[in-house]
Amino acid sequence: MAIAQEVLKRPVETFLPSKDGGRDGAFLGRWSNESSAGRSTIQCKFTSKADAPLNLSAVKSELTKAGKLAARGLAEDYILLTNHGVSGAQAGIIAAAFEAVGVKNCVILGRDWIAQQIRESSRLRVMVPRVYGLGDLSQILDERAYAQSRAVLSALGDDLACFVVTDAHRQSVDALLDHNFVLLLGDPASGKSTIAASLALGALDHWHAPTIRVTSPEDIMRHWNPDDPKQFFWIDDAFGATQYQRHIADAWNRQMPLMAAALRKGARFLLTSRTYIWRSAHRDLKTGAFPLFDKSQVVINVQGLATAEKAQILYNHIKRGDQPASFKMAIKPHLSTLAEDASFLPETARRLGSAFFTEKVAPDEEGLLDFARRPVDFLKDVLRNLDRSEAAAVALVFMHGGQLASPIENDDRIALISELLGVTAAEIRLSLDSLRGSLALLVDTAEGPKWTFKHPTIGDAYAALVANSPELTEIYLRGAKFERLLEEVVCGGVELRGASVRVGPSLYPALLNRLLVHPVDYRIRYFLGQRCDEAFLRLVVDQVPNILDLRPGAFMAYSSENRLLAKLHQAKLLPEEKRHKLVEHIIDTTLTVPDGGIFRDESLRSLMTDAEFENLAAQVRGDVLDRIDAHVSDWKSNCESSDPDSHFDELSSFLSGFEDTLPIDDPYRAKIESGRIAIGKAIEELNETRDPDVEDRVETPVGRAVTARSNIQSIFDDVDC
Repeated sequence: MAIAQEVLKRPVETFLPSKDGGRDGAFLGRWSNESSAGRSTIQCKFTSKADAPLNLSAVKSELTKAGKLAARGLAEDYILLTNHGVSGAQAGIIAAAFEAVGVKNCVILGRDWIAQQIRESSRLRVMVPRVYGLGDLSQILDERAYAQSRAVLSALGDDLACFVVTDAHRQSVDALLDHNFVLLLGDPASGKSTIAASLALGALDHWHAPTIRVTSPEDIMRHWNPDDPKQFFWIDDAFGATQYQRHIADAWNRQMPLMAAALRKGARFLLTSRTYIWRSAHRDLKTGAFPLFDKSQVVINVQGLATAEKAQILYNHIKRGDQPASFKMAIKPHLSTLAEDASFLPETARRLGSAFFTEKVAPDEEGLLDFARRPVDFLKDVLRNLDRSEAAAVALVFMHGGQLASPIENDDRIALISELLGVTAAEIRLSLDSLRGSLALLVDTAEGPKWTFKHPTIGDAYAALVANSPELTEIYLRGAKFERLLEEVVCGGVELRGASVRVGPSLYPALLNRLLVHPVDYRIRYFLGQRCDEAFLRLVVDQVPNILDLRPGAFMAYSSENRLLAKLHQAKLLPEEKRHKLVEHIIDTTLTVPDGGIFRDESLRSLMTDAEFENLAAQVRGDVLDRIDAHVSDWKSNCESSDPDSHFDELSSFLSGFEDTLPIDDPYRAKIESGRIAIGKAIEELNETRDPDVEDRVETPVGRAVTARSNIQSIFDDVDC
C-alpha cells in the first residue's frame, strides 16, 4: 500500500482478504503518461521462497478474476506487485495473458523494482520503517548516518524488522512536523521505544538530522549545537524508567529555556514516558514555560489498536521468531483470537515469537490468552527458572539500574554476587552473552556499550521477585550503586507506583549505613521526603540532626527540601522554634522575589498555621499587588533569557496561585488581571528584540489509505511455513 500511494501517487482502497473480488487494492486516476482516467486494480503476489522467479503458472488463477474485473470496468489497468524475481521475457508473457482477457494495460513490478524504490526514496522508508531492520543500511545511508543508525538499532535487536505502522506512529510524525516536538505516552509494553526508534531512523534518513539519544535533560545542554540546527534528540523514559523521579522533573524545568531556544533554531525532540509516570511529573513541571508538553502529546492506546494491526504485529513476530514449526502450527488456529483479545500488547507478540519465553505456555487458545493476560507472572516464572549464573547476570544488570557497562569490570558488585550465589565472574559474563536477545541487549551509547534489559518490564518483574525475597533485597542493598538505591527503594509502607525495591524495618540499619557515608544533597532530600516512612526518618534525624535546619531554595515550589520538611513536621520531628524560623524564611521569599511556591505546593502550605497564612496574604496585597507594575518592570529589566515567556512564568504563576486563594468578589482580582496585562506587554516588547524563529517544516512522509477495511482470517495462513 505504501508503494502504491507513494510511488504510484494514487489514493489506495484496500479490501477484505477473503472478499476482495480478485483485488488486493484499487486506486482511482490515471498514469502520468496516459490520458484515460479509469479504475485500476492492484494485485499482490507474495512468496516466502528466496530467489523464486515469477512465471505464468503462478498467476493463472488470477486471469479469470481479471477478465471479470475488466468487463466491469474495474481493471483498465492491472498492476501486479510481487517480491518474486521477474525476467523481461516472463513479464511480457504474463502481461500478454492478462491483456488477452480484457485488461487494457498490465504492468508487472517485481522484487528488483521494489528494492530500487526503497533505495531511492527516503519518504517511502519512513512510511514503512521496518525496512530499516531488514536490509543493509550502508546501501542507503552515508557513513556518518550509518554509524548512528547502528547505535539506534542496537537498542532494539530485531524488533524493528517486525514493526507495523499504526495511528500512533502517524500522529507522532505529524506532531514532529507541526511542533518539532512529540511526547509519546503509553502503558508498559505498548511499543513506545519501537516507535521512537523508527522515528529516529526516519529523521536520520529523511531529514539528515544527526540523531542523539540522551539519558537526561542535562545531556541536551551538553550536546546541543546552535550551529547544527537539525539535531534530533531522543529521550526514552524522560521522567523515570519505572517510577517518577522528582529531581528529573526539576532538571527539565531548568532546561526548558534551552529547549525552547533549540526548537526555534530547528532542533527536534522526541520524549517517551509511561503514562502513570507522566501524570506524576506533570504536577511538578513548569508547563507554562514549555506548552508543548501538553500541546504535542501522542498517547498510545493499546486498546485502540485495530485488530488488523494487532494481527500484523503478531504475524511478524511469530514469522520471524525462533519458535519451532510444530509450535507455530499448534498456535496458528488461535492467533486471530489472541489478536482480538483486549489484553494483547505488542510486547506479548515479541515474547510469543521467542522460544525462550514460552517453555510453559500451552499452545492452545486458553494457554495463549493466559500468556497475554498475565505477562508479569510469566516473566517471573522465567526468571525463577534461570540457572545460577543466568540469575546472577540478571541481578548484576538490575544492580546497575539496567545500564551495565561492557566489558564488565571485576568490581565489588560482581564479587558480592559471585560470593552469595556461588558462581564465578566468568560464568556471569558467559551467561549474560547467552541471554542476549531474550532478556538482555548490548546497546551502543554515547558512554560506550552497555548491557540493558531487552524490555523495561523485565526489570519490573525482577523487582517483584526482589521485593518478596529478603535474601535478594539484602544483596541489592549491599551491592547496588548508591544512586540506584535512592531511585528504586521505598521504606516500610510507603506507596509509590513503580518502586522497584521495598525495604522492611529489619534492613533499615543496612540502608542507613549506606546513607550516612554521603553528604545530604538534593538526591538524599528527595529520597527522605518521598520514599521513607516515619520510622526510618527518626533514625536519620538521630544520626544527622542538622537536617532540621534545611530551608527551601529559590523557586520554592520546585525545591527538594519541601516534602522532607513537611514530613518532619508531620512526624513531630521539627521543633517549634525551627518551624517558626522556617515560616519567616518562606514569607520573606514570597514577598521579595516574589515567589508563589507557597500557593502551589501543599508541602510548604502544611508548614504554616492558618493565621500565618492569612497574615502572608495580607502582606501580598500590599507589598506585591499594589506595586505589580513595578515588579513587572523589574523582571523585564532583569530578563537575560532568549525566551521571555519562560522568564515571566514564575511571576505569572505567582499571580494565578494567589488568585486561587481569593474569594470570587475580591477587588484584588482586578489588580491581578492588570498584572497579567503588564506581563503580556513586557513579553511582547522583549520578543520584538529577539531573533525570528527558524521555520523548517518538512513535508510529511507518511501516507494514509482512503479506506482500510480488514479481516484477519487469512493473515496467518503462512505463519508456520
